[in-house]
Amino acid sequence: MNGLNTVNTFLFWGGAKEEKKDLGKVISTNPGTVIGIDLGTTYSCVAVFKHCHVEIIENNQGNRITPSYVTFTSNGERLIGDPAKNLLTSNPQIFRKDDKPVVKVKTGFGEKLFTPEEISAMILGKMHAGTIAGLNVIRIINEPTAAAIAYGLDRLRKERGFKTVLVFDLGGGTFDVSLLAFEDGVFQVLGNTHLGSEDFDLRIMEHFIRLFKEKLGRDVREDTRAVQKLRREVEKDKRTLSSQTEIRIEIESFFHNEYFFNEKLTRAKFEDLNMDLFRSTLKPVEKVLEYGDLKKSDIDE
Repeated sequence: MNGLNTVNTFLFWGGAKEEKKDLGKVISTNPGTVIGIDLGTTYSCVAVFKHCHVEIIENNQGNRITPSYVTFTSNGERLIGDPAKNLLTSNPQIFRKDDKPVVKVKTGFGEKLFTPEEISAMILGKMHAGTIAGLNVIRIINEPTAAAIAYGLDRLRKERGFKTVLVFDLGGGTFDVSLLAFEDGVFQVLGNTHLGSEDFDLRIMEHFIRLFKEKLGRDVREDTRAVQKLRREVEKDKRTLSSQTEIRIEIESFFHNEYFFNEKLTRAKFEDLNMDLFRSTLKPVEKVLEYGDLKKSDIDE
């Protein structure tokens, strides 16, 4: 980043007020260099927008996305991202205080309590190190706007007339359906429905936990470390089903370090386990179309 005269920061955040926006102003024709930060439920990332081109920045581990994880070691050291996720099996305890979720962490300096907002701030602090160094925050935008930009819909600002776009955003922890209306480069959110995304990984985990109990008569849930190991492998290996019809999940030293976990998962089985969740995503689509008084045939993109 050395040698840049103009550097701005562009935060991709889901809580901004929804109103009419000129996409030409959101994506300026001469913005200098813009840094976008996406603080996600499961993963976060940072991108640079320069000369009408977006480039995802790799983290210290060489990955384009950073797990939204925070871990505290026994000596009080705070780890964020990949190092934190690698220590998932030693996760802290989560309980409720004053009817609010709180993370309880035992460190070498005693016990500490953190709210989810404080944990999120730690993750954002790592992704947002540039702003702390003095970068200028130029705008906070909502999820529909960020999605429109991410999919290149800013090109519609150059077109005349009316366009209707449906944004279907299924993330790791949330599911959003937004209806955007573009007219002469200006867009408005006609409808935006939020649905807490069911954990597709959890369905696979429950399937394997049932198989393990049927075969060996042991309940994986009795070993927290085994559950976390299974969660980590399921999340990692299931992505392969996009390019392969089946995968094999293998975990050494599983369940009190007594077993070698070795099970097959096919794409067909994955779809069968989650079919009701896939179908449930259609309801918000119907709801947002109804809100906008539109039919499927009215959607341009």
